[in-house]
Amino acid sequence: NAPEPAPAAAPAIMLSDGEREDVDRVIQRFQELQEGGVVEESITPAVFNGLFDRIQVEQKRAGNEDPDAPLFLRGGFDNGRMTLKISVPKRDEKAAPPPAGQPAPAPSQYINAEAEFDLEIVDGAITKARVHRLVCHGRPAPFLVRVGANVALWFVKKEKEKVKDRPENALGVVRLLKHENGRLHVILDGQRAAQSRRMEQLILDPGDF
Repeated sequence: NAPEPAPAAAPAIMLSDGEREDVDRVIQRFQELQEGGVVEESITPAVFNGLFDRIQVEQKRAGNEDPDAPLFLRGGFDNGRMTLKISVPKRDEKAAPPPAGQPAPAPSQYINAEAEFDLEIVDGAITKARVHRLVCHGRPAPFLVRVGANVALWFVKKEKEKVKDRPENALGVVRLLKHENGRLHVILDGQRAAQSRRMEQLILDPGDF
């Protein structure tokens, strides 16, 4: 995951009229989630990617852009597995912070990666997680790096199993995340999302409770 001096080129998103309507509909359904409802969607990779780009555009328009957020994220499916391409800015942790009111300097390094993997989540627990291919700098990562990634995923899976039904489990909002017939089937629980937000607030500022 060594950084590179330039971000990877973002693959273009080509949305049909129907897929653009799907992006609009899913964005609207996020409001249902905020209100404690259950949202179920089955979306194509193009709609997933369009959602990510739309959210980034809206955050930038609202002045809430995260300088450390991925420059782009592209999901897809290949050989029945999920794929992900991502480019993330890496800031110099040793650099002095900018003066108050001044924006942080533009990053000069980027982490560009691709992965092919299996992932399933059921009722807040990871039921399947395995990295099959990992690419950095345009080259396959060494075998031991892939092994290390899978060992880390195994530990995450076990830890999430311990807190599956607790409010502090951030994955509790996910009733289902699964690849089905070239689509991503997702069910999200707004009530669990609210519990997770309340738990986060309690941890950050217990004096308010």
